Amino acid sequence: MHTALDQPYAVALLELAQAGQLDAAGFLRDLDTVRAWQRQVPALRQILENPALPLREKAGVIRQLSQAAGLAALTRNFLLVLNARGRWPRLENIQGAFEDAWRAASGRVRAQIMTAREWSAPERQQLAARLSQLQGLQVEGEFHSDASLLAGFRARVGDTVYDGSLRGQLERMRRHLQAL
Repeated sequence: MHTALDQPYAVALLELAQAGQLDAAGFLRDLDTVRAWQRQVPALRQILENPALPLREKAGVIRQLSQAAGLAALTRNFLLVLNARGRWPRLENIQGAFEDAWRAASGRVRAQIMTAREWSAPERQQLAARLSQLQGLQVEGEFHSDASLLAGFRARVGDTVYDGSLRGQLERMRRHLQAL
């Protein structure tokens, strides 16, 4: 979950992308590579997030990682800035904030969609199209299934939740009956 701490970085990156100084898709691929390395080599994350290690040593690791992975110079410099400011643990959150800002600037938004069962491609497209109409932006849905919904779906687009699940309807009915 990204917070206000992540926004200045996301805004700066978005401004670079809009000025044509940053290939946003390439930058995000580079960050995905770094995050994959951290998952595959847990010691790497421990080194980069350890406040007891000198920043200079961590910067050396970042430079070696960047060179080995073939990261763009701008990506390497961004990672060095995160290191210098003690924000390495926020990398994933900053990436998420940048992705969200980049999507919004492109007229797109991400939605987390839970369905009671696995939906077909046409059903997914139809729901994404309807959510796009409601949001006024192109919705890119990330679908997951959750049988506890009983039927229907629940979608989260930013801070807005659309609950079309049977479980949600039953819960609303229960609260209404209790209020009587």
